[in-house]
Amino acid sequence: MLDTEKFTVQDHIKVGGTYDRRVFDTKTERTFIADLKTGKLTHLATKTPAQVAVYAAGVHYDLDGEREEHGAERGLGLLIHLPWTEKPEEAVCDVRWLDLRVGRKAITEAMRVERFRKLTIAQTMPHVKD
Repeated sequence: MLDTEKFTVQDHIKVGGTYDRRVFDTKTERTFIADLKTGKLTHLATKTPAQVAVYAAGVHYDLDGEREEHGAERGLGLLIHLPWTEKPEEAVCDVRWLDLRVGRKAITEAMRVERFRKLTIAQTMPHVKD
């Protein structure tokens, strides 16, 4: 574990957020952004790769506005899935790879939809003229 809860930004898409973990794999000597989730996997299929893709392609950002590269992989991330349970002794942790290419596609699609949603009434429903 290199660090936790670090704020990152991607200036070109005007998005920022805080990743859960940044981890270093000693076997491959690669660094990955990891996200811890306690909910159902079915709800995370596109959301989590998109979220981690933002963090992985972003830079650390501090309150003074300083930016610093964090060196995480941009193609792969990690999901640490630890579903919440009433009985901690029954807890099961599952670690999965995240394909951040899928995440970037989801981000691109969300940005396209956001542009579409900003169309005005004048653009979509012009008045009928006599």
